Amino acid sequence: MSTKYKKINITQHGKSRTKSRLGLRNRQAKQKINKAFREGLKHSECTGELGLFANKVFFRSGQKANNIRIHKHNVYIFAGNNLITVYPIPENLWELADRLEEEKAYKREMDRTFRMIKK
Repeated sequence: MSTKYKKINITQHGKSRTKSRLGLRNRQAKQKINKAFREGLKHSECTGELGLFANKVFFRSGQKANNIRIHKHNVYIFAGNNLITVYPIPENLWELADRLEEEKAYKREMDRTFRMIKK
């Protein structure tokens, strides 16, 4: 099953952290978390300093976390499709994260365009 269609569950800790760190409540938080899960950078898509940061986060988060997404200057930590927590990435990584997210969005759009042309 594609990650695009998975239902995202938010743990109580995840709700609390989303509210305190992102200033979002229920509906807005769910929308942002779903978007991060669908469009955010996966651990394997992170390079350079951002890749090292993703490794550090992954190993620090313990055995439960198996799914990391970086989206809009935040790192979202999931266990499967359950959000565990969210926190900001360091400011020195913002530029790299933005560039990688833009590249991913461009590739996604090109794939969509190619599929439309192919039909």
